[in-house]
Amino acid sequence: MGFFADLPVSWVLQDNNTNDNFSKNKNFGIGDIQLGLNYLLLPEKNNRPDIIGSLEITFPTGDEPDFSNDNKISLGNGHWEISTSLMAIKAYDPVILFGNIGYIYSFKNTFGEVEITPGNMLTYTFGAGFVPNSHLAFFSQFEGSYQTETKRNSVKIQGSNEDQMLIRNYISYSFGKSHYIQPSISFGVNENSPDFILDFSYFHRF
Repeated sequence: MGFFADLPVSWVLQDNNTNDNFSKNKNFGIGDIQLGLNYLLLPEKNNRPDIIGSLEITFPTGDEPDFSNDNKISLGNGHWEISTSLMAIKAYDPVILFGNIGYIYSFKNTFGEVEITPGNMLTYTFGAGFVPNSHLAFFSQFEGSYQTETKRNSVKIQGSNEDQMLIRNYISYSFGKSHYIQPSISFGVNENSPDFILDFSYFHRF
C-alpha cells in the first residue's frame, strides 16, 4: 500500500477571442490539493498484469470559479471530489504497457447565490512506456474522459456534458533515491479538449 499527495502550483495564461472581443488573462497560485492511496490487488504473474486499485480525495483549495467574471481564471474547480480507479500494468522489459479506468464523484457547492452540481466523470487511459535504465523513462498515452451534465440550482444545463481526448507524452527522470521530475506535453484530439498543455511536475517519494 502506498500513500500519495499532490500539491499543484500553476501559472496559467489564457487568450479569449470571442465575438471580436480579445482578452488575455493570467493567474498563479496553488490548485486543488489531492490525497490518496494505492493498493496492489493482484501482483503480476505469467501473463497477468499488476492490478492496482486507488482511492483519492480532492480538496477545493485552489481559486474557485467566478461565474460573474468571464475573465477570471480559476486554479481549482471549487468542489470536493472522491475518485477511484483500477490500473493494469504489464512489463516486457524494457517496455511497459498500462491501462486505467476510473470514476470521479463531485459534490455540489454554492457560489454566491448559484448552486452548482458538477456532472460525474468516467476516465480512461492506455499507453506504453520505454524504460532504458533505472533513472529515465519515456511514456506516451491516450487519455479520455466523459462528464455527465452539470446542474445549476438543481436544473440540468443542456449541452454541459462533454468528452475530452488527449494524447500525452512525458519523461520521468529520478535523481537521488526519492526525487522525480516529469515534464510533459499534451495535445487535444477533439473539439472539447485544449489545443495543447505544457506541464512540469516534481514528485517526492517518502
